[in-house]
Formats: sequence, structure tokens, C-alpha cells
Amino acid sequence: MNFTRTLAFAAVTLTACSEKTSSDGTTGSGGATTTATNGSTSGSTTVTGATTTGTGSAGTGGAAQGCAAHAYKLCEDFEGATDGGVPSGWIKRHPYTPDPNAVVDAEIGVASDQAHWGSKSLKSTSAQCGQTRAQHSLTSLGATAGTHWGRVFYRVETPAPLTDPACNCYYHETFVGLGPSATDESRVVDTVESPAGAVSYIYNIPDDSFGQGSPGNYAYESTWRCAEWYVDATTQSYRFFLDGQEINSFQNQPGAKMKQFTDINVGSICYILPLAPTNFTAWFDDLAIDDQRIGCQ
Repeated sequence: MNFTRTLAFAAVTLTACSEKTSSDGTTGSGGATTTATNGSTSGSTTVTGATTTGTGSAGTGGAAQGCAAHAYKLCEDFEGATDGGVPSGWIKRHPYTPDPNAVVDAEIGVASDQAHWGSKSLKSTSAQCGQTRAQHSLTSLGATAGTHWGRVFYRVETPAPLTDPACNCYYHETFVGLGPSATDESRVVDTVESPAGAVSYIYNIPDDSFGQGSPGNYAYESTWRCAEWYVDATTQSYRFFLDGQEINSFQNQPGAKMKQFTDINVGSICYILPLAPTNFTAWFDDLAIDDQRIGCQ
């Protein structure tokens, strides 16, 4: 199914090409569907100014001794799994079917080729969209599931894929989503990339009825970055930090559809295919959720 969507980051309006169809033929939603310039709002996404711009050094040290040294409500350093697998408590989950066996094992799994701490991380790589991700239940966290601070370190293999400039398509990659399913989640570590490679960080939900984002002052980089988020389902609040600095501050509206989240999904997933069938590869490490801000140090 094809449709057009309008994206505006850094005062540039572009049109997305098509909705993603997953490998099993089901259809998933894209993201960030609006026109906005210089912070104005039209449609469903507000572009806000960033308090820091450009790219900086990766945050380091928050999990310097791994999860054993911390008492976070949820912590995962991916050291306790064999390569290709996932740690205890995690499952591989295809985003658009409830069948846990509908996975492509090569798309997600622990790997030893990169690590922020220790010797392993979670590696996500695919030339397709609708990728399998790693999922962990949040139900044991109680109220923390709906109101918490989260952190993950991530690294992207570069050069990253680009969309066709003739299409004026943004390449949309989600890294961390909270929710009961991929069609009903809050994308708390979420990005879009312009055809020129300019990256914006966004908050988005799958039906495109709500979203907010930063200007395109960033880029995918082959270095470890520290992403932090804060969610409060009661006040519909979201905050986002990169390498310890808040780059967007959102006070969400009821349309953000935050709730008492049941799952966290980690791993890159795209919704519009890039220009060439080139793998988008990313690594994730030192994931944590807690009632207090965790930080990158």
C-alpha cells in the first residue's frame, strides 16, 4: 500500500514514499507525519529547537562494571548469552505477527564484534524493513513500566544506507520502542535520516497521529552514543538526552497514547526501504531502566 507523508525537520519539508510491508506480507506503520517549520505545528508533529547541536563524543562509563555493579530495575549488558542468541528473559520477536517463531535469526542476536562494555553487545542487521527485534517484558516492574528513566548505548555502522533523493524520502529507523506491540508502541529512541544523511531524533507512535522531533543536526556514526529517555504515562511526558545533554524537551499531549507499557523492544527497525539493499547495522549495549535518571557516567 502506498501513501504520501510529509516530514519537516530543520525547516525542510519532504515527502515519504511508502508504507512498509513486512516480510510476511503484513503492513506496519511509519512515523512522523507532519509539516512544520521553525517550531510551528501542522498535522501531528512539532519540530522543536535543540539545546545542543552537532555530534559529540560518546557518553561512557555508566555501566563500567556491567549490570552486576548496579541495582537498576532492569539492566542488560548482553554478556550472558552466546553469539547469535539473546540473554535469559529476552525473546526474538517479529514485529508484525504474534507468532514468536516468525523470526529471521540473522537479523538480531548477541555478537562479539563490538561492545561498549565487556566483550558483547546486541547486534541488529538487515537489508529489509520490519526487522526482528529483541523483546523483554516490563510487567514485573510495576508502576516503573509506565514512569521511568531509560538508557541505552548504541553504535551504527557507517556509511549508513540512504533513501533515493528523487523520492524525497526520509529513512526512518527506530532503536527502542515501549508498548504491547510494534503497532501500539512509544518509540523512545527513534530517528529519521534525510536523503543527504542529516539525522533527527524523534518521538513517534505507529499510527502517525502524534510525534515530535529535533532539527536534523545529527548523523549516524561509527561510535558509541548514549541515549537516555524519560517517560511518564500519567502526564504524557517524554524527554530525550544524547551523550548526557538534553536535545529535545517534550511535554506530550494525550495523543501521545502513553500507557502502562508491557514490553521493551530493542533493535533497529525501518519502515521505508533505503536506496540500495544495503544492510543497516547497529549494536546496542548497557541497557537500563530505573526510577531515577541513570546517566552516561
